[in-house]
Amino acid sequence: MSSQLTQTLRSLRTLRRKKALQHGLGEIPDWVFVSSRGGPPRASNFRHRVWYRLLEKLGFRRIRLRDLRHTYARLLIQNGESLAYIRDRLGHHSIQITVDIYGHLVPGGNRAAVDKLDEIEEATIRNPAPACGFRVKHK
Repeated sequence: MSSQLTQTLRSLRTLRRKKALQHGLGEIPDWVFVSSRGGPPRASNFRHRVWYRLLEKLGFRRIRLRDLRHTYARLLIQNGESLAYIRDRLGHHSIQITVDIYGHLVPGGNRAAVDKLDEIEEATIRNPAPACGFRVKHK
C-alpha cells in the first residue's frame, strides 16, 4: 500500500474507534466497507448500493471492481515495475499468468531484448560458444 492509503486507513480506524466509544461498542469492524451488522457486505449489495452509486456521484462511467485491479497493474507497468513484482502484488501463482495478462503492456519489452544483442562484443559474435558447451572448430 502507498503511504497515502495507509494514512487514510489509519484515520478511518481512528474515527471508527471514536464512534464506537461514543456508542458504547467495544470493537470496531476490520472491514473498510461494512454491512449494517458490522461484517463484510455481500458483493452484490456493495456493488449496487455503494460502488455504482459512488461512481455515479463522481460522474464516472460504470466499471467493475476487477477493473481497478487491472488499472493497478497497468500503472505499475507504466512506472517501470517488473512483472515479478506485479505478480507478487496481484498474488498470481506463476509469473506466466502475469506475463500472459500484462506482458503486452511492458513498454518496449521486445525491443529491449533485441537491443541487448547489440551490446554483445564483436569477438563473441565471431566465435560463439554454443549453449550446449561444445566449441565450434572453424577450418
